[in-house]
Amino acid sequence: AHTSDNVEEEVDDEDDSIPLRTVNSAAHDAKPSSSGAPPPNFRTFSHDDVKGTRAPPSYDDALACAKHLSPELVECITRDLHRTFPEHPLLRAKHGQTALLRVLTAFAAYDPETNYCQGMGFLAGMLLTRVTEPDAYMLLCRYMRGARGLYGSS
Repeated sequence: AHTSDNVEEEVDDEDDSIPLRTVNSAAHDAKPSSSGAPPPNFRTFSHDDVKGTRAPPSYDDALACAKHLSPELVECITRDLHRTFPEHPLLRAKHGQTALLRVLTAFAAYDPETNYCQGMGFLAGMLLTRVTEPDAYMLLCRYMRGARGLYGSS
């Protein structure tokens, strides 16, 4: 399990009966290409136009860096978790919201210029309903690189 000091806190919820592996299992049926690219049904999120750029750090490395995020930023992200697809069984569940918190804090640690903006949780949440946490993080990083003008200061 991926945890960090600031990210270990779980969000209160009544229903944590839907395991991440069950909800994400359909995504594992799609195989990445031999180049390591996401499966074809996810390519729009990885922006093929960013090929050749340096890959984001691993999910584990980004989570390690997320331990150093300000408590205020982690609190800001945490406040938005319950608003992200509140009717979806995975994202309503405690473990789903914790996974979403980890993906968003890992991204904020990876890209401090963009950091976290309201609305990013919906993209990350949608990804979590289809792929594993590490894959959701990587796809979020790649998507945000292509959407830099929509979020952040640049």
